This record gives sequence, C-alpha cells and structure tokens, in this order.
Amino acid sequence: MWGWASRVSLATVATVGWAACLTGLSAGSVFRTLGIYGAVATVGLMVSDRRPTMELLAPNRRVIMTGVLGGVLTAIATHLGYAFTLWIWPSFAAQTRCLFAVFEALPGSAASLHWLVLIIVAEEVLWRGAWVTILGARWSVVAVVVPTILYAIAQLASGLWLVGALALGCGLVWTVERLWTRSLLAPLITHLIWDLGVMVWIPIDIPGTC
Repeated sequence: MWGWASRVSLATVATVGWAACLTGLSAGSVFRTLGIYGAVATVGLMVSDRRPTMELLAPNRRVIMTGVLGGVLTAIATHLGYAFTLWIWPSFAAQTRCLFAVFEALPGSAASLHWLVLIIVAEEVLWRGAWVTILGARWSVVAVVVPTILYAIAQLASGLWLVGALALGCGLVWTVERLWTRSLLAPLITHLIWDLGVMVWIPIDIPGTC
C-alpha cells in the first residue's frame, strides 16, 4: 500500500482528470470517454490501495440488501421528487430535458450499459473509496462533506448545474451509506440501481433541446 501523501496525490490527479473529461461533454461520447478513463483510474487506485479496496468490495447479505434497498428507495424518491418539483416549478422540465439531450446515448440504450457500469465503479472507488479512506474512513464531518463536495465539483465541470446538484445530493447519500455499512459495495449497488431506475429503465423525462 502506498503512503498517505502518495494516495492523496493519486486521488487528486484522478479527480482533476475526471473533471477534465467532463469539460468535453457531448452526446454519444461522454460515456465512452469517462468509461475508458474510469477503468484506468480504477486500476491505478486499486493498485495503490489494493487490499483495503478489495475488502470494502467483499459481499455479504447485509451489504447487498442495503445496496438494493437503497437503490430502489432513492430511485422512487427521485421520481416522486421530480413530479412534485414539476408541480410547483413546471419550467424545471426544460433543465432536465436539456440534461437528457446531452446524455441522449444513454436512456434505453443497452449499448451504453457497459460504459455506465465502468463509470459507476470508478466513481465509487475514487470518491467513496479512495477519498473516504484517505480522510479516515470513520464518521466525521470531514469524511462525509469533503468527498461529497469534491464529487459535486468534478461533475460541475460538465457545465450543467443540474449534474452538480444531483452529484451533491446523491453523493451525500452514497457517502453516508459507505460509512454506515463500512462497505464500498453497498453504495455501488445503490448507485447502479439509481442510475438504471432514473436514466435507463424508467427515465424521469425525455431528451429535449438546450
């Protein structure tokens, strides 16, 4: 396992690189670009901290059930929350449709699923794995807030404030889940189910124009 300073440096480089990939966000290419980058970043991060990361990914019934339940509940909450938001703020639909227009290659497209999985694994290994471990991997304001804010800032590089807002809210939930279960697998499962339930299987809206 690498030293603390080396792991901080690697995680920082991986975070900056992620943001750099998102600055070139465009329909049809973001998943491939982030998927390839995410795979490389995941390998690098796991090499630097292999044993702890593998232990955090170890499955057990409690972790799997928590991940599945978390994914289903957060997906349902997102659909209900979106419907309520449209009720009080109808023009918000334009923001969401703009987001889906950028991610046009994803909703309903099985061809993008392997890239989506690579991206989700990379995000969890980097922000809920490497950063949480670096910050002590125990309950504290720093361990919850710092990875969440770093995650949101990186996503804001896309130029879409809604992506940053979603990253802030979801990132907070997934970081708390990581610390509560002491597992990386639980938030990974929750994250995957949420993405599938909100953007792929049952999209909350349809692509529009920006």
